[in-house]
Order: sequence, then C-alpha cells, then structure tokens
Amino acid sequence: MHSKFQDIHNSLEKLLSLSSTQPVKQQGQSSFKEKLYILNDLLTECQILSTKKRTIHFPYINIRIKLNKIKAELESALSQNGNVNPQPNGSANSSPNADISQRRTTPITYRFVDPKIIHGFEEHLATLERLVVRQKSDEDDGYKAIAIVGTKGIGKTSLCAVIFDNEEVKKRFLPRVWVSMPTPSDEEYRKCPKRAIAKRILSSLGVEEVENHGLKGLICALRQELARKRYLIVLDQWYGDLSSSEGDSLGLEHGFPKGYGGTVIVTSRTERVAKQIFGDDKRTVIPLLPLTDADMCWAIFKQEVEKDEWDFSPSNIEELKQQVLERSGGIPLRAKVLGEFMLNQLRQSNNTTPTM
Repeated sequence: MHSKFQDIHNSLEKLLSLSSTQPVKQQGQSSFKEKLYILNDLLTECQILSTKKRTIHFPYINIRIKLNKIKAELESALSQNGNVNPQPNGSANSSPNADISQRRTTPITYRFVDPKIIHGFEEHLATLERLVVRQKSDEDDGYKAIAIVGTKGIGKTSLCAVIFDNEEVKKRFLPRVWVSMPTPSDEEYRKCPKRAIAKRILSSLGVEEVENHGLKGLICALRQELARKRYLIVLDQWYGDLSSSEGDSLGLEHGFPKGYGGTVIVTSRTERVAKQIFGDDKRTVIPLLPLTDADMCWAIFKQEVEKDEWDFSPSNIEELKQQVLERSGGIPLRAKVLGEFMLNQLRQSNNTTPTM
C-alpha cells in the first residue's frame, strides 16, 4: 500500500511542477482538490485499520481500488499535459488499471459554498450543523437520517455543501460521499429506481464492479462497505419516486448500518421522499420556506451585482428591495438571477442604474 501512495505522491509533484509554468488540463475527472480530500480520507482509514489486531481484507481491497483509480487519473492528466513517463514495455498506460479513468463516473454537483453567503437560512444551517456534528454517542441504535425539503432554488444543496465542507465534519466522518441522484429520465432509473440509486452510492464509495448485481446484492454490498464506519452520505436533488418492479419490499435504509454514528442527508422538494428513502427509520425533516425579509433577498441580489467590485447603492434602494422580493418570490436562486441581470445591465450602461 505504501508504494501506491508513493506513486501518487510522485505524480502530484510532477503536476504541481507543471502548474507553476502552465495551466494544467483535466478532462472529465474530479478536481485535484477533491483527489487530495479522498487521499487524506484513505490515509486516515489505513492508519485506523493498521491499529486493529484483526481485520478483514475487504476494506483494503476497496482502498487499493480507489488508489488505483486516482493514480490512473493522474497519469492521464500528465499525459494530457505532455509529461508521460514511459512504462518498461514502452506504453504510457500499460498498467492493468489504466482503463479505470475511462470508466463512467457518477455526476457530482457538489461545490464549495462560503457560509458567509448564506442569507436568511442561518438558523437552518445551525440546526443542520448541530444535528450532524454534535450527535449523541455513537452507541445509539440507529443512524442519523435527515431530510432537507423545499422548492427548487431555495438553497437545499447550498446548505448541505456548507456542512459537507465543515472542518469538524471532515474530522468526524469517514467516508464522506456526495451523490447526485439520477433523474426520472435516466434509463436505468426507470427500470429500477432503488437499484440505480444503490449503484450510484456504491460508485461514489469507489465500488465499481456492481453491474451484474440485483437490488438485494447491491444493498448487501452497500451495507458491507459502510460496516463499522462513521459515514456521511449526501443524496442530493432527489425528485423521483421509488416505485419499482424489483424488490419493492426491500428498502434502501437496509444498506445503512446502525450504531456507528453514520448520517444520511437527503435533499428533495417533498417530504414524501424522506419516507421512501428512510422507510420507518426515525428521521429529522428540515423544511426551507421562501424568504419573507426583503433585506435577505436584497443581500443575495446585491452580492451578484457587486461581483465587479462596484459599490451598488442606488437612490431608490427601498423600492428596489421590494421589487427583488416580489419578483423572486423569496427564492434565493431567483434573487441571484435578478442580480446577474442587473449586473449585465450595469455593464452595458456604464454603471448608470437601470430599471428592473
């Protein structure tokens, strides 16, 4: 295992050296920052496993698979940037794992969100942080199940992203995985929604050889992968229905081990999804409602307008505040779009405040 970490370290050093002289290109792969997060988690997991007297081989196999995948992606990045170390047989990618970087990967919509730009939902953020970080003893019988519900553009994903990137959360949970849920138009989802979701979760955990497994096998694999771990799983943007022709009686909640401090967060537009995902397990629902404070909507709007470092202080500010609140309907994403529109208008009118 040490040699694999060393190989990855060497590749990262080469890419760092390249980045000092030219922009480093990556195509269709996770960011270097994300890779460093994953490597840090894997190293911590190896250190934990090394202290145990008796361990099974399964965790080491998955760690090796993840390391091979990162190594292959780094080699691919080096190749794209014209810095390839030939293998003994003359091939730049002769490793048996060289094709890993070409495999289909799960779409990820996670992005860093600065807590300072969360306007109007500070109390909800504090509640979510308290639920996730300040849990009771890990000896509890269950796992923490949380559903964040609200209309499109209300800020569900942003709240989760802030918590996901929280330093205390990073220290507390291993693994941390962000899963973008399949859309109802996804072909595999239409055939068996539960199976499609289970596959996405496993793929995000680095388990890829699951194509030939049915729903029962996937849930069993998920449970085994998460066993004895304090995991955090975010299932983001879940809008579908879990009706299925295969294994309706078997719920996804059976794949989440209990008693080790694990947490699963689901974002959706309806509370009904929480019931479908978590079954009869106890859960906490955090509803997000449209903003009613004009100042909060204005803060979001102004944040976008001042991207060009302009001091946007129009004489009719109170009138504009009400217009932003009414036109956005209290939805943060709409207020942001209105701000982007105003910014474009200002650019075209040489900073003369146009009308909305």
